[in-house]
Amino acid sequence: MPAIPPLVSLFPNPVSQSATLLLSCSEMSTRKIFVRNEADEEVQMITQGLIPEGMHTYEIDGSNLLPGIYFITIEEENKVQQSFRFIKQ
Repeated sequence: MPAIPPLVSLFPNPVSQSATLLLSCSEMSTRKIFVRNEADEEVQMITQGLIPEGMHTYEIDGSNLLPGIYFITIEEENKVQQSFRFIKQ
């Protein structure tokens, strides 16, 4: 049975200095969660490793990001499972 992708919410969006990422996982899994830019370059690591089932909160530091469009990407077993777009003001 395929894994159910985690539910993701980011606020505020657009992002000014910081944002909160809420992640709801239906099962424990090893995941890599990071921010990438429009050129598909990883610009910020959020977390990497074993994430248990349940709700998780992560702070995104937007102070070092230039204005533009970014993506929060969730990988599981080196495959993109989900990507979520946000705007940095």
